[in-house]
Amino acid sequence: MRKNIIHIGLILLLAPCYTACSSFLDELPDNRTELDTEQSIANILVSAYPQSTNCEIGELYSDNTDENSRAYGYWQKVEEDLYNWKDTYEEGQDTPQALWDACYAAIASSNHALQGIKNLGNPTSLNPQKGEALVCRAYAHFMLATTFCQAYNSNTAEQELGIPYMETLQTTVAPHYERGTLASVYRKIAADLEEGIPLINDDAYSIPKYHFNKKAAYAFAARFYLYYMQPDFSNCKKVVEYANLVLGANADEVLRDWKYLGTLSPNGDVQPNAYIDASEPANLLLLSTSSTLGGVIDAGYGLCMRYSHNAVTGLEDCYSTGLWGAYTRFRQQPFEPSRSPKISFRRITLMAKIAVSGGGFYPYAMVPAFTTDETLITRAEAYTYLKQYDKAAADITSWQKSFTTHTQTITPEMVDQFYGSMKYYNLNEGVITPKKTLSPDFTLEPGRQTNFIHCILHLRRITTLGEGLRWQDIRRYGITVQRRYFENEELMDIMKLEVYVALWIEAVSITENLIKIFPGVVFLEYMHFMVSSEWVKKISGLANFLKEKGEKNMKQYILLYALFIATAICLGACNNDEDIDTANSIFPMEETTGNAFDHWLFRNYMNTYNVTFKYRMEDIESDQSKNLIPADYNKSVVLAKIVKHV
Repeated sequence: MRKNIIHIGLILLLAPCYTACSSFLDELPDNRTELDTEQSIANILVSAYPQSTNCEIGELYSDNTDENSRAYGYWQKVEEDLYNWKDTYEEGQDTPQALWDACYAAIASSNHALQGIKNLGNPTSLNPQKGEALVCRAYAHFMLATTFCQAYNSNTAEQELGIPYMETLQTTVAPHYERGTLASVYRKIAADLEEGIPLINDDAYSIPKYHFNKKAAYAFAARFYLYYMQPDFSNCKKVVEYANLVLGANADEVLRDWKYLGTLSPNGDVQPNAYIDASEPANLLLLSTSSTLGGVIDAGYGLCMRYSHNAVTGLEDCYSTGLWGAYTRFRQQPFEPSRSPKISFRRITLMAKIAVSGGGFYPYAMVPAFTTDETLITRAEAYTYLKQYDKAAADITSWQKSFTTHTQTITPEMVDQFYGSMKYYNLNEGVITPKKTLSPDFTLEPGRQTNFIHCILHLRRITTLGEGLRWQDIRRYGITVQRRYFENEELMDIMKLEVYVALWIEAVSITENLIKIFPGVVFLEYMHFMVSSEWVKKISGLANFLKEKGEKNMKQYILLYALFIATAICLGACNNDEDIDTANSIFPMEETTGNAFDHWLFRNYMNTYNVTFKYRMEDIESDQSKNLIPADYNKSVVLAKIVKHV
């Protein structure tokens, strides 16, 4: 009885507590920061910028990327998926899922700041923060729309699906979101921009380049209205208006100092670090993003050699010829690392934040979201649609004098003559040029207007290489992208003829080790590849490219190739079966069949690192009567792969 009384007493004692807990559980938890001061609102806007980027997505989607030999690897599965335009289930860095989450997280921070400002009574002292929040919200939605929606087409935008445009702070769990139309998304972006830009004040930031300062917001508006194409090209007037605010009275004074950048070493991260320097006037907005962009796209790193911008791709941009002449006139030259198919301008570096636990690192990239160079080209495109060709030519001249050593003033007639006579890209006929067939949803006049657009797309592709904007141009102009595959790097290695010829000369100079260097039929296949008619045809077809490399280098190529031919002839002349006593040869005469592992070793070790595999002891104070013990085949395969990748 006493125990029962005690139990009842405890129940009565705890009853109020249960009542209190019940009311607490009825409320949804909200652990968001309470924005009750101006400083707290300014602080949360740091997270109003997407912590991911669509640059890598854009590069892998576009014709800036080709597939190289499958002997090469890639960093993440998503790179293979994106290159092949496949749906991906990956959720790590640089995936569509990561971008989607990052953009909506940034939008949530923007809306949180706007709600906090409203709760404080919309004081004028918070106008800079309100302006930044509105422009940030517009930018994150713009990123989503240009990645996950169709390119804007005024004829179909009212029927095309958009993305959910979040204008309020969410207070419920898993609400239903309406996607709306693409037209409504663009109207809302324009509204946020027009309201937010006048409120921005650069004095509110300690380092304006890490925020939407005035010029960065103007540059964003210029790009937005260029993409927001109208049938009467009225949008282009806004492009010019905002671009003028960025470039000022003399654009030459605010463009990047490409001459200085070109003098810096491409080794290490010297050039990339200078390119993303906050003190560089050309950089308008720099974003720190969770990304392997630098390692995957930049030729200075080998994270993704399988899918990359290579020497053949470069014939369309960084190795291309333009109004300025040959690519050798570029102030920043493309970087060609040895034993790698990747070719690029060195602009985006791979950065790493060390994990708090000390276990590994966290890759990120500092991305120049907006620059004066890109804004200049944007204005030139708008001038073209307004048929102000003299002004467009003046902008092209400014770009040329900044990026190249060619100082000639460009005229509309010169643009007409050069791009009007340039052949269209045609892979089937072996014509590789920057000029590709355009099929925009808006009217593009043949002749001068079309020629100017070809020129501007060429400039933009060179200027923004590695930054993902080429994909937007492809979508806006309906450009067909052809996927190209280079087995064993055939086309690229022709351009590096001296590497192969040197290997050949080395091999034939030590005939006693031929079988050791190239076991079995691998050597025979390699020799056949070197002397094939197709090889010679491809060499002769690249004569112009070699000429651009410089007369000195051209002579070196010719000399090496001549040595190769001479050596082959000598070997053929010495091949007299009557002088060979096959019955008493010290070498086994039966045909040796190379297996898959022989080929893998050749591609990944011999060809890449010039590693020699020995099958018998060399005469270096060793017992020549002994053979090396053959290794177990399966174990050798495993060990070779471990050594390569670890």
